[in-house]
Order: sequence, then structure tokens, then C-alpha cells
Amino acid sequence: LAIGRDVSKGLPILWDFLHELGHAVCGFPPDPKLPDHERSRREMQAWDSAWKLVEERFHSLIDYREQFEKHRDDCLSTYVH
Repeated sequence: LAIGRDVSKGLPILWDFLHELGHAVCGFPPDPKLPDHERSRREMQAWDSAWKLVEERFHSLIDYREQFEKHRDDCLSTYVH
């Protein structure tokens, strides 16, 4: 994945990709029909799995944890209305 010289511009795309991969790792795909509390739990679990992938396999991204957490929090605030 080439995101150019300014890595920070491509990070939201990468975080979203890792989040979706986190759903696959957890075995719980997103399901809008679930109750809000269960959807929230699954979404957070996918974000946790995404960061675990960073720690285990993508060490060069560890320095961007603050950006990851901000993006995660921004996304989590939009999931449940």
C-alpha cells in the first residue's frame, strides 16, 4: 500500500481497512439489525482487533496510535444514533 510521502493523509483509509479486517478476525460482521448496544460492542471489538493487528504485524504504525484513536472515536460516534 503506497500512500505517498505524507503518511498521515493515508492513515484514515488504512485505519478503516484494518477496522473491517478486525470484523473478520472477530467473526462478527457489521449488522444494522442488531440492538444498538450489541452493534456498539461489535464495533469496538473490531477497532480493538484492528489495533492488535498493528501491534502484531504493522510495527511501523505504532507511532500513530493517537491518530488511530482519534479516528476510531470519530467513527464510533457515528455508528449508533
